[in-house]
Amino acid sequence: MAEITIKDYDGDKPLLISPVNQETLNPKKDSFLQKYWRPSMAILYLFLCLLDYGVRPVVNQYYANKFDLSVTVEAIQPLDPAVQVKALEIAARNEIWPPILNEFVHLAFGAILTAAATTRGLEKMKRNGQGV
Repeated sequence: MAEITIKDYDGDKPLLISPVNQETLNPKKDSFLQKYWRPSMAILYLFLCLLDYGVRPVVNQYYANKFDLSVTVEAIQPLDPAVQVKALEIAARNEIWPPILNEFVHLAFGAILTAAATTRGLEKMKRNGQGV
């Protein structure tokens, strides 16, 4: 874009006027998701980690302590031995919640959040005129 030269009222000093970019006058409003996807990803990852390492072990421990083998054995004594074996197999299956996140999910979230934090820092530096 070329600059436009206009003489001021006195005629002795030229004024330089450069075309104005419309984005500087009216910056686009970012959508909520576009603006807050980074914090929402971090909150989601924090929530999943809390479930995986806080809630799930407590629930698994509760179910492990809830099962009492002696009560089951006393209840099935009068039954046929084949039925006893089947009943013990069923009773021994504890309800254990498997982990929600495996190691690949942790690596993926780590990569996403690291890249997001890095790009956000670079965007702030560029916006503040510090440059990289």
